[in-house]
Amino acid sequence: MQMTRTALVGAGISIVATVALAQHEWQAGGMGYFAAGVQMLSLGELPGRLEEVGYGRLSSRAFLLGGGGGGWIGRFYVGGEGYGLLGQTATGSRGEVSLGGGWGTATGGYAVAEWERVRIAVFVGVGGGNISIGLRRPGAGLVFDSLLQEPRGSTRMSTGGWLLQGALGLDIQPLGGWVAGIRLGYLLPVGWEALTVEGEALAGAPVVSPRGISVRLILGGGSFRSSVSGQRGTEHGY
Repeated sequence: MQMTRTALVGAGISIVATVALAQHEWQAGGMGYFAAGVQMLSLGELPGRLEEVGYGRLSSRAFLLGGGGGGWIGRFYVGGEGYGLLGQTATGSRGEVSLGGGWGTATGGYAVAEWERVRIAVFVGVGGGNISIGLRRPGAGLVFDSLLQEPRGSTRMSTGGWLLQGALGLDIQPLGGWVAGIRLGYLLPVGWEALTVEGEALAGAPVVSPRGISVRLILGGGSFRSSVSGQRGTEHGY
């Protein structure tokens, strides 16, 4: 949840900053946006192993929420974005398992095609993130002194590292300063290792990561400055 809140705060700051940047003459255009979508995860053998011992089964499909922003200089884009996974939980006979996480990237892009209020672009990003897995067993009739001797309750495992991201995007400006779009991308973890507990290695632990395809819908504000012949220099938006 903390990663989700961080992503939302970052998205809000990006919207304010990039809309302001779009006012400058040297800036070809700018945008800030909130985004929601689906990210595929690479969980390996983790769901099966959890289910075998009585925990719920996690899904490799996760919903995400976040946003970003940046500025266009001609056909080139410079910005950033951040996302948090909407935590999922699954319950079995032994207890409950939960999954959460998030990431952020510095992003560059290039507009491969432009029309008056439509832009198609490719984006690449580099950044970092993490995924956490929580295990919780219900404890009825716990006694404080006994808990000090033998801690029970919950365990949280985590992993993380660098991320590379590529995406194809379509943005439209239907009216005023609104910008809507879609991103079809792929997230590639670099150097992610097996799950750990508070930084300590777990023998036999699987490697999990946000490797996979993502689809994100975006909605925000900003400005376009068309480079279409006969429309060059015409700005739409703020």
